[in-house]
Amino acid sequence: MDAFKLLLAVCIVGAIYDPSVLGRQDGRCQCINTSRARIPIKRMAKIEVFKKSHSCNYHEVIVTKRSGVTVCLDPTATWVVGLVSCTLPRNNRKPGWHQLKKCTWDLKKKRQQQRAERLQRGN
Repeated sequence: MDAFKLLLAVCIVGAIYDPSVLGRQDGRCQCINTSRARIPIKRMAKIEVFKKSHSCNYHEVIVTKRSGVTVCLDPTATWVVGLVSCTLPRNNRKPGWHQLKKCTWDLKKKRQQQRAERLQRGN
């Protein structure tokens, strides 16, 4: 009977310390495939950025759309880099709608300026 109690205690302790047993995904990468396709800001509900860690060797950017669908974005895509740097302030607050709107406006202005500079260099 003592062996049974010991086995039960080991199983309980293992379940407590192993996140996969409880269904949590804290200990591993959440993105299998990434997308480079642009997602309109008005369809985004939440942006989550996960840095590299000991449990996941990849930088992950996950967008939850207003429809509830989650999409893993390619963190090296130019538009994703701009979006992340613009929407997530230095103190890592969650971005609000007004920040996303301002961010896209700033990105559009920057893109227009870059095009104008390229045209001037070409002439």
